[in-house]
Amino acid sequence: MRLRSTLLSLAALLAGPTLLASGLPASLTNRIIFTRQHVDIRTVFLGGSEVPITVQIRDADRAINHPATNTVLVVAEQAMVSIPGGFETFGPEGSPLWILPQSQDPALMYLGFSAEGFPRDRFDGRLNLQLKSVHGPGHVFIWQADAAGGLDVRINSRDGLDASDRIEPLVNGHDHYNVGFTTAGLYELVFQPSARPLGSETFLLGESVPVLFAVDSRHPHLSGSNGFRPSGPAVLRMRCSNPKPTPIRTVSPMSRSSSREPTRATHPTDLA
Repeated sequence: MRLRSTLLSLAALLAGPTLLASGLPASLTNRIIFTRQHVDIRTVFLGGSEVPITVQIRDADRAINHPATNTVLVVAEQAMVSIPGGFETFGPEGSPLWILPQSQDPALMYLGFSAEGFPRDRFDGRLNLQLKSVHGPGHVFIWQADAAGGLDVRINSRDGLDASDRIEPLVNGHDHYNVGFTTAGLYELVFQPSARPLGSETFLLGESVPVLFAVDSRHPHLSGSNGFRPSGPAVLRMRCSNPKPTPIRTVSPMSRSSSREPTRATHPTDLA
């Protein structure tokens, strides 16, 4: 029932015109809703196009790429944690933070960053995927936690965005990061990919692509008349071996080779 309530809330949201917190209009009608699937923000090479490098949304469960402007990525209420002491990078202690974790949690979207299928015979080394702008009610962080409890923050919109706010996927690579949002609501994250052709010292710039996130459907802007009730914050487990231990969600990891049935993306028209 909770999943259906979530989808109904989002269907109500998608049915009408919406403004992002920045005041920019968001075209939301007929977008595909991703909630608990394995989804990748994928850098794609489209040979023959005027701007051949772009970003698409990959439904990894069904092996289908979608234009990013046709999708909305949901960060469910269960993603909310309270920021513990020692993590002022993300905000004051006790403040909420909605996290899509780098390790798989079956209650949440498993979001990756991918360059699989990118032509290795034409491009070399690592790609750049830069976050150019954020339109939304709060700040965005993208980071990885290592086994020793270290924190590798790649993108931090709180201190302003510049060329350093990027991740660097390997050509044909695939990786997962923690993605955190400080406030519930709608966010438009604009990514620009680039790649270095073989034998060149210059990166070829791709097109800037907006990716839409809907964070916590309990928020009045998202819930409409079918919003669902809070279930309480997620639990944190701390690694205390590091002076600044990394919060890690307590989840039951699921192998990618699990026999779990893929969760199908939901189109608003499927909800009638």
